[in-house]
Amino acid sequence: TTGLAPHPDRNETAVTIENEEGTRFVLADFSGANQRELFAVPNVGIVSGTPNRLFDIKWADDGNWITYTQGFFFGQGMDEADIWVMRADGSERRNLSEGTTANEGVAAFSPNGDRIVFRSARNGRFDLYSSNRDGTELPALPSDDARENFPVFSPDGTTIAFSSNRDGARDRF
Repeated sequence: TTGLAPHPDRNETAVTIENEEGTRFVLADFSGANQRELFAVPNVGIVSGTPNRLFDIKWADDGNWITYTQGFFFGQGMDEADIWVMRADGSERRNLSEGTTANEGVAAFSPNGDRIVFRSARNGRFDLYSSNRDGTELPALPSDDARENFPVFSPDGTTIAFSSNRDGARDRF
């Protein structure tokens, strides 16, 4: 597996399962039983010999929508990765970043599920962007020369937290 996300309210998880043929995206009980395949992507996944993967699965708080990233996990700005959104039953699956060739991903839903925030290198550096769930974009978030990543909405949806190197050197542990 390269992606795993528990449902917010049910004993169910969204998970990717890789094999030599590609990657399956399934819903299953936490025990792994009762798998329901939503879709499969041939020739995608490390096991099939490509760095292109499905990863960073997240549910909307209401459990009705799922977002994930497909592309290069540790990619640079021009290593393509796309943000996908779909209903929890696999219907209405859409590539929200189909029009770019940049590395975009690690999206998160707003608390009411109508917006997403994500990171993108479409401008040559990793900055944060926001869009409506249907892919129509909202104004870009303020940016600088720093690398922003892993954004999430606050519980009330008014603030976005994220990681950044804007204050200098990486923290040492």
